[in-house]
Amino acid sequence: MTQEELKKVLKSPPVPWLVLAGEEEYLKRYYLQKIRELLLPDPAAEAFDRLRFEGEEIDFGALEEAVKAPPLLSEYKLVEWHLCEFEKMKAADLSRLREFCDARQEYAAVTVVFYAERDKLLYPSYPKKAPKRYEELSKILDCVWFPLSEERQLLGWIDRHFREAGISCPAESGRALLARSGRNMDVLSGEIDKLTAYLAAAGRQVLTPGDVVTVASSTFEADAFGLSNAILAGDTAAAYENLRDMKNRRMDPSLIFGTVFRVFSDLLTVALLREEGLAPAAIRAATGFHEYKVNLYLRSLSRRSVASLEAHLGKCRRLDLASKSGMTDYGALERLIAEASVI
Repeated sequence: MTQEELKKVLKSPPVPWLVLAGEEEYLKRYYLQKIRELLLPDPAAEAFDRLRFEGEEIDFGALEEAVKAPPLLSEYKLVEWHLCEFEKMKAADLSRLREFCDARQEYAAVTVVFYAERDKLLYPSYPKKAPKRYEELSKILDCVWFPLSEERQLLGWIDRHFREAGISCPAESGRALLARSGRNMDVLSGEIDKLTAYLAAAGRQVLTPGDVVTVASSTFEADAFGLSNAILAGDTAAAYENLRDMKNRRMDPSLIFGTVFRVFSDLLTVALLREEGLAPAAIRAATGFHEYKVNLYLRSLSRRSVASLEAHLGKCRRLDLASKSGMTDYGALERLIAEASVI
């Protein structure tokens, strides 16, 4: 089941039995709360008709008892299981789970949701074939995967949150927030609250990149953008640290290449405009890049020539094309970092 399909399901009860999985914990909690609100609209009923269990191994006896007991104060009942180590689940337990779920049609008023915390159920984009356990669970239950949100999705989400508070957030301000505070939605939610309070105290309704620099906390995160920033700063150790973390999380090398390729392409654009004599403000106007990004690129250009950038971009282009043919691996990324460190 996709996230879009889940949204349609949550328009009216009942809700099918589900597994909520993936790296974006914020969205998993958000949709779990939506399920609670849909099935149990009266908060007072939660104490009786929402049962939460935790454990690395599923206690099927406890689950069966919870499912068989009818709702007390509501039309529907919600049963949740958290912290299950799905990747370590034994074959016998998986078979028991299948038998348990096969009987769900007998309990139309009950929804069971398995909340798979990050790393307890894997479905990374690399390697592209889903791990065996995720495939097995998908044959038993509707599994909804929540990957880390992309920039476009996050910008829309940030804009909606600010609009709800009566604040306008131009795209350049949203990008400045992502560049400064990272892409973790829990972190961003807190930063949005801080910025909202700051603007309210100042009597203003438009967020600027300068506000972001003044108020938002700076966050380091290991992702393709963190890798790109480390390369731009000439910090080879940090670049390898970012890549090592992404390898451990088995992120798709082709996606990493795509981001690094775009960064070097944008950097070359800024370099060429600077050679034409354009001031930072004129570069921002010509490219549409926000101030934070232009300043970051200009600092990086203090140690890079246009020729070296063109060479690195050519390397990125070849590797990016190779990735689209399925020939790129992490070794090529390591070579790219090594070559980028030599100016």
